[in-house]
Amino acid sequence: MGGLNFAHILALAYSLFFIVSPVVKAGYYPSQALDNFPTSAIDTSFLTHIIYVLLVPNNVTFKFDISNSTASILSNFTTLHRKSPHLKAVCSISGGGIEPDPFAIMAAKGSSRGVFIRETIEVACRYGFDGVD
Repeated sequence: MGGLNFAHILALAYSLFFIVSPVVKAGYYPSQALDNFPTSAIDTSFLTHIIYVLLVPNNVTFKFDISNSTASILSNFTTLHRKSPHLKAVCSISGGGIEPDPFAIMAAKGSSRGVFIRETIEVACRYGFDGVD
């Protein structure tokens, strides 16, 4: 009787991953939707994750220039936990197609990567996000 080969182990690991992995049902909430679709109108009963799109870091300071109105939106967005305690609120970060690309510049130096990482964690904590995309 032969032992388990790599293919058997891989198939077993693959099966176990999909058996025990929870299903993620995510919805994206674009920041420009607020005027027509307030966060209070989101039906969270079908979702496990809600993703706020989009924060863009400053391409010089690598921090987030968050206006008072955006701060209010972010605070309201993460209060969706009260409506659905199981829901995870995630913030999506991107270069937003701006030139020069803030990520290319930021990645070039350890010090700028550090600023970006600290700022990202601070924003996530300040507004009550569960994670960052």
